[in-house]
Amino acid sequence: MEKKTLLIIIIAIVLAAAIALGLVWYFLWNDSAYIGRDAAAAAALADAGFEASEVQRLKSGFERDDGLAFYEVSFVSGVMEYEYVIDPKTAEVLHVEVENVYD
Repeated sequence: MEKKTLLIIIIAIVLAAAIALGLVWYFLWNDSAYIGRDAAAAAALADAGFEASEVQRLKSGFERDDGLAFYEVSFVSGVMEYEYVIDPKTAEVLHVEVENVYD
C-alpha cells in the first residue's frame, strides 16, 4: 500500500472519529437548548425554601436516561439532604427526595 493511500485512510478515520465524538457530545451532554444548571439549582432551592448561601454541597448536573433529559440537583441543609429532578425546559420540579444525612 502506498504511503499516500495510507495517509488518506488515516485522515478519514480521524475525521470520522471526530464527527462521531461531536455527535455524541451534542446529543448526550449538551444542555444549551435547556434552562441550564444554574436555573435548575435555583428552581430546586426555591422549592425547598432556601437561598444558595444557606446550603452546603450544592450540585447541579444535566442527565439523560432512557431518552429523557433532566437536571439532578442536590444539596444539604443542616442534617437533611435534598435531591431534586428538574424538567430541563420548564424548571418544573419532577421529583424530590429528602432524607437525613445519617441514614
